[in-house]
Amino acid sequence: MAIQSVNIEKYRGIREGRIEDLAPLTILTGPNGCGKSTVLEAIHVAASPTGLDALALALTGRPRISDGLKWLAYKGMSGQKTDLAVVARDGSIYRRTLDRGPGWVALREGERVLGTIQSQGPSVTNTMKQGVPSASLPVVGLDLDESIPLARLFTHAVLEDRKQSVLALLAPVIEGFRDLEVLQDDNDQPVLFMTLHTGRVPVACTGSGTHAMVRLVLQMARLGEGTALLEEPEVHLHPRAIQQAARAILTGVRRNVQVILATHSLEVIDALLAEATDTDLTQMACYRCRLVDGVLGTGRIQGPAMARLRKDIEDDLR
Repeated sequence: MAIQSVNIEKYRGIREGRIEDLAPLTILTGPNGCGKSTVLEAIHVAASPTGLDALALALTGRPRISDGLKWLAYKGMSGQKTDLAVVARDGSIYRRTLDRGPGWVALREGERVLGTIQSQGPSVTNTMKQGVPSASLPVVGLDLDESIPLARLFTHAVLEDRKQSVLALLAPVIEGFRDLEVLQDDNDQPVLFMTLHTGRVPVACTGSGTHAMVRLVLQMARLGEGTALLEEPEVHLHPRAIQQAARAILTGVRRNVQVILATHSLEVIDALLAEATDTDLTQMACYRCRLVDGVLGTGRIQGPAMARLRKDIEDDLR
């Protein structure tokens, strides 16, 4: 089920904001501090089956400070209630709120408490799950979901008969690449190995760019439906790999996976436009984000107009 809109009240730097008519491939652009990452976090917390884990990741995925829980609220102000809501294409509404106290924050769905996060200093010390969401969407944060082992992701791709498409995406950007396979390590644990012309090596022991590319391709191959959230896919990727990443993203969109990504890279947008068919372009939209006095505003550019308005998008990114 794709997401139609997201509404944010008093979360991080956004006092209020709404983005409507989200496309199957939604691209968020804008200068630093305009709320792109906050929008992705809000969707993940509000609608995913693991909203509490998403909230904990929102805390640990950024530089840690002693009062990090406080700054989940708009401008760190006390006595505020954060309201996050996502509307699906069928009109279903998924809403969760955050309540806070000294050193804790509770995630609620209506009157039900889904869980509480407590912290002491810069660390999240305790996450207490108290309830299962009554409703959620298949939302996955690709850049956050490092907990899924690569071997499991690859096995899923094989079982879904997507191994060849994975190999075809990786071969042009990894020098000497030949194959991927799951082998047992010395402790009888499954490990994903990459076969190169020089021999086999665990993917986890390759360079950060290679590791990031393999994980992105495998995660996109894993999703059969739902919404994938992707923050700055250009990080750690060589320009050639960005082109292949664009192919992986568009392959997922063609399989009815909604992708919402935030980027600072004009190269990512150019790669998506270069790989997109005319049909793909009708499924794309770029949202130029602005944050003024805590109010999130966006300007929407539909896919076919993105190339024509490229200079406007470039101004946001440069």
